[in-house]
Amino acid sequence: MCHSYNGCYMYFALGCAFRFSKTISEISLLVHAGIYGSILTFLTIQFVYRACLLSKSKNNWVKCFDGWNLSYSIFYTLFISTIWASALNFASADSASDNYLRSVILKSYGVEITSVPYFSILAFNDENTLRWKNVPCVLILCTIMLFHYTIMIICGLYMYRKTSKYFKTSSTSLEKLQRQFFYALIYQTTAPTLLFHLPVSVAVLVPFFDFKFSYNSSIVLYELGAYPLADTLILLKVVTEYKLAYGRFLSGLAKTFLVCLGEDTPREDTKTSVRGLNISLKTL
Repeated sequence: MCHSYNGCYMYFALGCAFRFSKTISEISLLVHAGIYGSILTFLTIQFVYRACLLSKSKNNWVKCFDGWNLSYSIFYTLFISTIWASALNFASADSASDNYLRSVILKSYGVEITSVPYFSILAFNDENTLRWKNVPCVLILCTIMLFHYTIMIICGLYMYRKTSKYFKTSSTSLEKLQRQFFYALIYQTTAPTLLFHLPVSVAVLVPFFDFKFSYNSSIVLYELGAYPLADTLILLKVVTEYKLAYGRFLSGLAKTFLVCLGEDTPREDTKTSVRGLNISLKTL
């Protein structure tokens, strides 16, 4: 769960499966946070791969994503996810954050703050001076997002120029498919950006403005759970081949289900079959 309160942003867990151990609960929060970094990295790798497919020397670049070379992309994703999760160690709980959040957490959730596994970004100390302990966390997260979105923008502009130049008057099925993948990739990037990357960026920066409000900001976590469904729907909507393949899969699944229920699958009309047999005999 997430909660924003004045100059503080809190990321915590209530009633989780590991509530018997506060340490394990904090580790689970770090793992969950690393998923944000992995999604951002996967999107960037997709942009780089699609840009390589459209380059003149694509045969050389695509080799970086084939076979065992794909492991480099996986290791890079794990590396960025680890850095993203590790950045939260700069937002670990301490006595200052406990005192700042104690009353609002007790009032909103009915629990004592010391019993809750959480990480928080508290922008200012009691003397209204900048709390430097949490600044590295914000800098690391914003740097990772800025770096990867810069790569996606560059690759996106490159792909747009290529598709506009070579596919404008072309109508081959392969080039149409490449164009559909390009648009799908744009939509797949827009969805997580609007659903959670942009809200997370705002959430971690808002405490430094010290706005006077208190609200549950867990909607970002709910949107993260809805992302896989949104990503699938985007592919089915934009890429025709995926849509047709999914239709054939559902049709086959429905036929299998009817067979299991003991229903007869649609067969050719008996009269038509007899008529065709008579014609064949006459030709003999």
